[in-house]
Amino acid sequence: MNKLTPTSMVRWLVIAAALLLVLLLPFRIPYTIKTIAKVQPRREWLVVRAEDGQISTHLWNHQSATLERVTVTQMLRGDATEFQILPGVLGSAEVAEGDTIAILHSADLVQAIAALQGDLTAARGSLLALSTGEKLPMIEEAQHQIEHAVVMAQEQKRVAERLAELHARQLVPFQEYELALATQQAFEANIAVARSRLASIQTGAKKEEIAAMEAQIAALEKELAALQQKAEGYLLRSPLSGTRIQHFASDTLLAVAETGSCILTMPVRARDRSLLIGGEEVTIRASESRISGKGSVVFINPMLELLNGEQVFWVVARLEQPTGLISGLFVPCELKCKSLSKWQYLQRFME
Repeated sequence: MNKLTPTSMVRWLVIAAALLLVLLLPFRIPYTIKTIAKVQPRREWLVVRAEDGQISTHLWNHQSATLERVTVTQMLRGDATEFQILPGVLGSAEVAEGDTIAILHSADLVQAIAALQGDLTAARGSLLALSTGEKLPMIEEAQHQIEHAVVMAQEQKRVAERLAELHARQLVPFQEYELALATQQAFEANIAVARSRLASIQTGAKKEEIAAMEAQIAALEKELAALQQKAEGYLLRSPLSGTRIQHFASDTLLAVAETGSCILTMPVRARDRSLLIGGEEVTIRASESRISGKGSVVFINPMLELLNGEQVFWVVARLEQPTGLISGLFVPCELKCKSLSKWQYLQRFME
């Protein structure tokens, strides 16, 4: 049996003291999780064609794993339509937010809008005619009729006054005076009738007719606005700024991936779930210098899945202005977790 020499005894005492010092000192040990992450754009916009010719757009948010917006353009049966991607888009890889990417031409829709615009112009013209009244010659004729009726009434009034004087001196019978007075009243009534006709001509149509025409115009304007809104939907505009990418699915007509930031989706072992609370720093640890990036955890999926025979959960991190990252690339990365106590670190080291 080997005996402890003074040198070995000192060595073991130093080791024991070091271990005791480590256990007694109040410090925590930094801990990182190493994993492999898949690179994806933060948002992605797809233009998809269905088998029945229906065109739809899908705005995917890979950060929140949600479909932010879907638009569907359904063509009418028998409608002659044409889908055209603008030449400027095909000639450039970059796309700006709000750029018109493609146009759907519909001959039936263009014809319907033109017909409605014609009907609306005609209805507005009719309303103008009803509101402003008849033509000037008819107004002048009505004014002449009033003047004539006033002259006749004044003349008859003088006749009735003379007959009244003669009747007072008993030179004419009462019946003759009575007839002249009735004729005067009739002429005065003609003045009122002529004035009413002039007012009707100058005013125009009845209020009910004008109200009906205004309602017809309002209905045509709403129908035209609906068709114009539908035509606006036939202009496909990009909701994000990014790069046009190639999708090999036969039904995908166009795809745009957002640039400036990207998403890392990475699996983490289930036993490390308690170490993550969100916001942890994530760093790409690729050996190539052209690939780099740093970000933070933005989403932790609480659902567990089985990957290569081990339970994992998925963590999503967002990187701003990364270098050399391409959508679909797999890169090694590190998650900087909260520091562990000496006992926790020892437990994980022994596992």
